[in-house]
Amino acid sequence: MQLRLKPLAAFLAALFAASHAGAGTIPAAHVYHNHMPNFWPFYAVDPLAKYNATAIGAPVRYTYDADVIKLKNNPPAGYSYYLPASLGGAIMPHDDLVAYYTPDAKTGAYQSWPMQVANEMQSWSGAKGQVHVTMSGAVINNVQSLASAQNVPGYSNSNWGASWLNTWNTLKTANNYRTLDTVHFTGHHSMGPLVGPDYFLKDLVYQNVTLAQPYFLGNGFVASKGFFPTELGFSERLIPTLAKLGVQWSVIGNNHFSRTLKDYPYASFDASGDTLTSPPNRAELRNTSALGSWVAANMAHEQQVVVNKLPFASTPHWVRHVDPATGAVTRLAGIPVSQNGSWLEGWEGAVTVDELAPYTSLEARQFFVVAHDGDNSGGRAGALSTWQAGHSTTCSGNGYCLGIDEYLRAKPIPDSDVQHVQDGSWIDTRDSSSDPTWYHWHLPFLIWKGQFADFNRVTGNNLAPKTNLKGQQEGATVSFEYGWHYLERNFALLQAALNYAKTAEQIWLDGHPNHWSPSTALDKQVTHAGNQLNPWMLSYPVKGDPANDYAGGANPAELAWYFLLPAMDSGFGYARMCRRTWRKTVPALPCGGRSAIPTTPVRSTPPRPKAGPCSITAMTSPSTPTATTCRASPAPRSRCGSTPATISTRPTTRTRCTTRPPWPASPACRSTRPMSAPGRT
Repeated sequence: MQLRLKPLAAFLAALFAASHAGAGTIPAAHVYHNHMPNFWPFYAVDPLAKYNATAIGAPVRYTYDADVIKLKNNPPAGYSYYLPASLGGAIMPHDDLVAYYTPDAKTGAYQSWPMQVANEMQSWSGAKGQVHVTMSGAVINNVQSLASAQNVPGYSNSNWGASWLNTWNTLKTANNYRTLDTVHFTGHHSMGPLVGPDYFLKDLVYQNVTLAQPYFLGNGFVASKGFFPTELGFSERLIPTLAKLGVQWSVIGNNHFSRTLKDYPYASFDASGDTLTSPPNRAELRNTSALGSWVAANMAHEQQVVVNKLPFASTPHWVRHVDPATGAVTRLAGIPVSQNGSWLEGWEGAVTVDELAPYTSLEARQFFVVAHDGDNSGGRAGALSTWQAGHSTTCSGNGYCLGIDEYLRAKPIPDSDVQHVQDGSWIDTRDSSSDPTWYHWHLPFLIWKGQFADFNRVTGNNLAPKTNLKGQQEGATVSFEYGWHYLERNFALLQAALNYAKTAEQIWLDGHPNHWSPSTALDKQVTHAGNQLNPWMLSYPVKGDPANDYAGGANPAELAWYFLLPAMDSGFGYARMCRRTWRKTVPALPCGGRSAIPTTPVRSTPPRPKAGPCSITAMTSPSTPTATTCRASPAPRSRCGSTPATISTRPTTRTRCTTRPPWPASPACRSTRPMSAPGRT
C-alpha cells in the first residue's frame, strides 16, 4: 500500500507547491543558528582521583547543563567556585539555567520548529527550498541531558531527536537535497579564524560526531556540503580545513565582499561611516565590479550604516586560499548574507528580498540569504512566526524559495569568478560591527575612557583618551604599557592548554603511526582521511586501560582535546558580558580536567615534542590583512595557532593613536601576546 501511495503523495505535494510558487525572480534562503554553550564544563573537585576511580570502559564526561543544575543544587564536597563575597558569594555559574532553557524560543527551536518549517517548505516554490540550520554539538548534548534528567519544564520527551532524524531522512527537495540541512558548524561555537586550524578542525569533527550520536541523527548520518561560521565570522584561512572535510560552500557577510572592491567609497565612509569600524585597509582592495551602485543603508534599530555595492555583494563568488609555502589552492563557494536583512528579520520578524530588486536586470545570479539566531529569546529571531516568515514573507512578492544546494545547482558560479573576501563577522550590537580585527572577542590591552581619572589618580600619570580624526575621544585607548583586559589573560591560558593538547597528539601519533583512520562509511562522514586521534573518543571518551596502552578507550591526547574543546566557546569572550564574572573563569575550567588526567602518560614519555609554540592570530589596529602580508622569518609548519605576526604592505593612515608600544621584531610566538597594536601613522 505504501508503494502505491508514495507517487500520489508526491503528486499532491507538487500540486500544492505550485499553488505557493509566486512570480518572484530573486531566489532566497535562510540559515538558522541554534546554540547554547556547555555553561560549566566541570569534571571534578579532584580530577585525577575521579579518573583513577573510573572503571575501564566507563564514560569520562564533564557536566552538561542538566548536570550543572544538579551541581548548583547539591555541590560536591570541596567545591570552591563561588562569586566573591563582595558580589554576593553565589555559587558559580550564577546564571539561572532553568530560566534560560524554559522560553519557547529554546524549547521550540530545539525540538519542533525546524521540522515543522521544513515540512511547510515543501509547499513553496516547487519544493526547492531548504531549511539550513545549525544545532551545535554543545546544545544537542545539553538538550539530551535535560530530556534525561527531566529537571527543566519543556523537555519531557526523552526521544526528542527522533523528529530531527525522521525529517532529515525523509524530506527531500525537487532535486533530492535534504530539505532540513544540518550544516557544518564548530560544535562548541568557537570562532574559527581566531583559534587556529588545529582546534578548528577538532571542533568541526566533534560537531559531526555529535550529529551522528544515536539520540540525534544516528549512524545513517551524512555530512552537509555547507558551513555556517560562528557569528558569521569567516576568513580565507578557514578554507583548507573546510575543504579537508568536503565542505563546498560557506555563508559570508555581504559587506566583507564590498570592502574588497577597488572603488570602495572612502568619501561615503567619511560622511556616514561603515558599521562603526575603520575603513578597509587599501591592501584589501583587490576586486573589481563595474555593475550597479554603492548603497549606504541604515541598520534597523541600530546606529550602524552598512556600505555595500550591489549586485556584487548579493552574488555568490568563489573564494580561495593559496598556501604560501606550497602554492596549493583550495576554494569553496562564498554565499553572501544580507547583513541588513538578517538584522531586520531578527528585530521585526520578517524581511523581503526587495533590497535586491533594483539590480535584477544587471545580475541574474543574485541570491538573498538571511542568517541569524533561531533560538534567541530576547528578540523576534526566536519565534515560530519568524521561522515561518522565511517562506511566507521572503518567498513572496519579488522572492522565491531556493535552498543553497539547489541554488548552486541551478546557478553555478563561473570558474573565473574568484574573489577576495575580508575577514570579519556579522553585524551585531555596537561592539560587534563586523570589524576584521574581531574586537568583540579579542579586546586588546586597553584603558576604558571612564577609567582614566581613577587610573591617573592611582598611578600618578597624566594620561588622556586618544582622539579620532574628528577630535572625539575614543571609548577605549589601546596601551600595551598600561592597559589590561581579561580576554587576553583567558587566551593566554587557552594557548598553553592548546599547546599541551597539540603536543600530546603529536607524541601519541608519532608513537602510534597506525592508531586510527576512518574505515566505515560513517567514519568517513565525520572526519578526514589519514592516521589521527579517534574522533569518537576525543568527543565521547571512555576510560582506556592504562596498563595496556589505553586499549578500549581514550588515550591521553584524546582526553586532552576532549577537555579543551568546550573552553573556546566564543560566547565566553563577549565584551558585553564582562559583568558576568564567571566568564572570566569558565574558559580555564575544563583545562583543569585536562591538566590532571592526561599528564602522567605524557610526562612518562621520553621528550619528543615537535609542535611549535601556539599563538592566536596576531592583529593590528587598524587591520592589516594577512593575505597580502610578509613574514619576518618562516613560520614553523607545526605551529598550533593561526597566522603569525604580519606586516602590512599598504597600511591605512586613517586612525590616529597616542601611544606606540614595543612590537616584536620577529613573529616568535608568545602565549601572552597582545592581539592589537596602535596603528602606525
